Amino acid sequence: MSTPRAPTLETAAKAGSAEHRRAPRRDVSVAGLLLHGRSTQAEPCTIRDVSATGARVKLKSAQLLSRPIYLLIAKTGAAFEADIAWCRDAEIGLSFKARLNLADPRSDIERTAARLWQAMPKR
Repeated sequence: MSTPRAPTLETAAKAGSAEHRRAPRRDVSVAGLLLHGRSTQAEPCTIRDVSATGARVKLKSAQLLSRPIYLLIAKTGAAFEADIAWCRDAEIGLSFKARLNLADPRSDIERTAARLWQAMPKR
């Protein structure tokens, strides 16, 4: 008797409705900024989908990202500290750890993100 195998990404994608996320995701295509590293490097990105717990983003090209990682959404000014959940070429799945407060920034990263958001086109 064979042991059942765990589902692969392919079988999970084919199952469609069998996807078990903690929060429903919304398909979007909005501009964002991925901030990373102690020196807070900024990489433009396109946010493909977003939920209350994470997002899928696409960078212009595959690259190494250093921690900590933050996502800034241009249209809304929402910003999150995040972990990388998965990575495929230039596409990255992020899991949100905490929301940044850009309305009343108190930390260096919140002040940096607020300043960058003010300078971004809101699309």
